[in-house]
Amino acid sequence: MAVTTVLWIMFAMFGQWGLLALLATFGVVSSLPQGHNPFLINFLTTSFLATWPPCLLFFTGEQERNPPHELCLVQSILIDGSRPMFGISMAIFVFHTWRSLKCKLVGETPATMRSSGIKGLLILMPYLVFTCWCIASLVTALKSPFQPEIDQFVFCTNTSAGGTQLRRSTGFFTLITGIFQFCISLCIARLVWHHSGVTDSECCRLTLCIALRILVFCSLQLIIILLSVLDSLVSFSSIELKGATQILQSMNGLMTFLVWGTQKDVLKAWRIWRTLPTEDVEGKP
Repeated sequence: MAVTTVLWIMFAMFGQWGLLALLATFGVVSSLPQGHNPFLINFLTTSFLATWPPCLLFFTGEQERNPPHELCLVQSILIDGSRPMFGISMAIFVFHTWRSLKCKLVGETPATMRSSGIKGLLILMPYLVFTCWCIASLVTALKSPFQPEIDQFVFCTNTSAGGTQLRRSTGFFTLITGIFQFCISLCIARLVWHHSGVTDSECCRLTLCIALRILVFCSLQLIIILLSVLDSLVSFSSIELKGATQILQSMNGLMTFLVWGTQKDVLKAWRIWRTLPTEDVEGKP
């Protein structure tokens, strides 16, 4: 097994374990405010679900060069649906964070929290996108002969003309959501920085920390998306570019875990961050 394949599997599995631990922590420790944010929980859930389709052949032990045709078809369809699901879920979470911060500064409740219908629709939207893309992938595979290709990263892709066109459409969709995420994350950072001297300093410091985490994460996602689009558009794409792109994509789950699993209150819940006596006396988090 190639070194790049080992790295790909290692990053993907670390991301799965980390996201599962993070979701379990938010579900068990009720004192963590992140567990009461349905959009963050929904994003972490879709991130966790999106890590499974690429590992399907590896987990079933069918990662040889000629896996079952049906298993290859199922994996290809799930991968085609999971990528836009992850992108739209992140976009909704970032947009909700921006609206919440903006409305909090003026003492209002964001519309996404006032209306249960809008809130429910936004939470269900990633799964609706996943379903639509899976149906489109299935129709594409049935209309033209399904041509599976398994590369060094142990997952199948549909290399037919229809499958290639669908992947390019997915790339443009994720590129649009990635640019949207990056622009909104800049708005969040600008909003927090602009009000840093107006609101409570400790609260603003924590909010700025979260804003920077979101900005860094969205920047990394935009780089990965640009590399993916470049890899799908350039006909002479090198193996090195394809390998780097796939390894970075396998790190999505791990990056998500590191961004939201290294917050101070989460580390305290895991007994990793030791509370100093001065913090107990002053009542700081």
